[in-house]
Parts: sequence; C-alpha cells; structure tokens
Amino acid sequence: MKNVIKLHVVCFFVVLIGNAQAATITPKITKISVTPTSATAGTMFKFTATLNTPLTVGNKVKIDFGKGLTLMTGVNTSYSLSRAMYMTGSQTYNVGIYDAKNVLQGVVKNGTYTVKNAVPINHPPTLALISAESSAINNATYTVKLNAKDSDANLSSVTMNWGDNTVPETLTATDGKDLIFSHSYAIGSFSWNAFATDNAAPALTSKSISKTISVTESLVDNNIAGNWKIQRIDDATGCGIGIKTGEYDAVVNVTGNHSTVEIVNGNTLNGILENGSMTFKENYSADGTLVSSGTLTYKNGSVSGNINWTKSIGVFSCSGTSTLSGSKL
Repeated sequence: MKNVIKLHVVCFFVVLIGNAQAATITPKITKISVTPTSATAGTMFKFTATLNTPLTVGNKVKIDFGKGLTLMTGVNTSYSLSRAMYMTGSQTYNVGIYDAKNVLQGVVKNGTYTVKNAVPINHPPTLALISAESSAINNATYTVKLNAKDSDANLSSVTMNWGDNTVPETLTATDGKDLIFSHSYAIGSFSWNAFATDNAAPALTSKSISKTISVTESLVDNNIAGNWKIQRIDDATGCGIGIKTGEYDAVVNVTGNHSTVEIVNGNTLNGILENGSMTFKENYSADGTLVSSGTLTYKNGSVSGNINWTKSIGVFSCSGTSTLSGSKL
C-alpha cells in the first residue's frame, strides 16, 4: 500500500516539471533589424527577425508596414523579407508572431527606417555638326551650323573656340534647334572646336566637335558696285564680221547676291554674284536675238571675263565670243 502512494507522488512531480519546461520555450521575437537603415527611394531593404525558439505549428512571423500583414520567410529562428521601398521620409514597421487567424501571439517589436528622395541622374548633352566648310577666304564670313540636344531637358549653351586666339563665343542653345556661328579668319590654317553645356550642378559638357580649315587669300573684290570703264573685244569671225573692239561706260549694281552690269548704249548682263564672280545667261534682242552666257570676275578694282554668244536673224545664225576687261572709276 505504501509503495503505491509513492508512485503517484513521483508522477505528479514529473507533470509539474514538464509544464514548467513548456512555459519557458514559448516562441517570441528577440530581435529585429533592417539593412540599410537609410537609402534612396527604390532601394531594396532587407528586414530580419530573430526568435528565441522555432515556431509552434500554425504560427507565422509577419511584418506590418502600415498597410496590412506580410509574411516573412525563414527556418528555425531566423526570418526575413526584402522589399524595394518608395515612400519617402522616416517610416515605421512592426514584426510579430501570428496564428492561422492572424491573431497576435505575444507582443510586436517596432523598428524604423528612412527613405530619401532619389537623386536624378544627369546626362551630358550631345552636339552634332550640321554644316561647315573645310576652307575659307580671309576676311570673308565663315559659318558653322551646330545642333545641340539634352535628354534631361536642361540644355544651356554651346561654346565655340575659333582656334585663332580670339575670345571664345558662347550662344544660348535651345534643344534640337540649329545654332549658327560666324567668324572672319586671317590667312592660315586653323582648328576650331565647339561643345555644349547643360545647366545642372555640377554642369556637364558634350563631346567636343572640331574641324581644321585652310584660309587663303581672297582672289576677288567684293566691293564692285559702282561705275566702271569696260573694254570689249568681240570676235564675230564666224558671222563674217571679223573682230570688233570698243570701250564703254558701265554701271554695276549689286543687290544681295544678284548683280547687274549695265553697259551704256549696250545690253545689260544680269547674273548671280558669288565671291566676286558673276555668272550670267542672257537673251538680248535688238537687230535679231542674242543669247549669251559667261562669267565675270572682279578683283582689286579690275574686272575680266569671257562671253559666249549666238546671234540669230531670221533663219541666219552665227556664234562668237567676247572678251571683257575694265577698271572701276
């Protein structure tokens, strides 16, 4: 009888000890962390939680960013969740253990992290050469056409260094709109270069564009308008007339790149003037029809040129040439 009583007492203490051990291993969160603690919007943040013991069946570790619970994954006592965060400012989160009905088991742990505004990436502008000659005439206008663009819409200017020790020239630029730079060179070989700049801080510049040009002496006289004395030699041998010479007064008028040479008591030549040379093609009617074409070149107060002509009177037609020379009065 006494032995039976002792057996019951031993069993009772075993049950008490077992219950005491079970109470000490209830899962709870001992530590939470986030990496990084501060970063720009769009950065991937990693949230971690450490438990004192593995979860019991049916329970989960979940994180709340203020918009509902999200499951964290893991094994044993380590759980984590990685997510790109975009809401800027100081943000809070909490982590807890929840049963299958999302009922909190125990208490939550709270943490904070900071999301900063993302710094926009600035790209350098681009610059394209539209047109530029490889040669030029001294003291004449030399032009370069460029076009600048900026994908960030913060284009500022284009700067031209003419390469002849003159002060660089800077023009305000509009995205995608052509810019024209003009310059006058002395005789020699020069290399110009240009680049575009944006208005960011710090400012970025495009790759530079450069070109080497050869500048030679002007072979023409651009100041040709006025009164001239013209000597003309007409070779009308093909018309049975022979060679005829004459001297005439002439008036040269220039409007833009159009020039007229009006020979007093004679015909008027109309043509296109470019760098001091006038090309023309004329029909002239007096005693028949005269069709002429040729080129006159002006230089240092002198003019010279040749005319090819065909004269028609009825069914009769003949051709000849004329040589012109003269000086400015």
